Amino acid sequence: MGSNGYLVLRVLHILVAALWLGAAGLLAAIVMPAIRDAGAAGGAFLASLHRRKLHAFMAASAVLTVLSGIWLYWMMTTGFDPDIVWSRSGLVFGIGGLCGLLAMTIGGSIIGPGFARLAVLAEQTGPLPEAERANHAQRLSAIRQRMAWASKVALVLIVAAMLLMASGHYV
Repeated sequence: MGSNGYLVLRVLHILVAALWLGAAGLLAAIVMPAIRDAGAAGGAFLASLHRRKLHAFMAASAVLTVLSGIWLYWMMTTGFDPDIVWSRSGLVFGIGGLCGLLAMTIGGSIIGPGFARLAVLAEQTGPLPEAERANHAQRLSAIRQRMAWASKVALVLIVAAMLLMASGHYV
């Protein structure tokens, strides 16, 4: 790949990583607590976000970030040459990449499925008989708490990845 192709790939990687970080930060720090505080109305808002494909945006930005990062790492290390991979710079970029990969895994295995379950359960809240509402609310709360924890962990990992990537050329 020529220098123009490398530049385009690097710009794509940085752009989608910034979108991923911004969206993850907004969700973890603002949206999830607001949904919790809104009670039943929060469920309707969550269902609206699901209909608007927020989960698809998050998944796409994560996958594009990780795949473009792997490609950049492969190019930087000239095909994963062990001498370059184990250099200081190679290790910093590699650890940053692992942080991003782990954040994407948490998003795909905990946050995304939890988001989908919450959206479905939130839409079922209205027609439930009164006797089942307490159990239903407990299920919603448990999923919400797990997602909030996973969102914070993923956010920390994305921030760590960004910091490591930003400093990788300077170590």
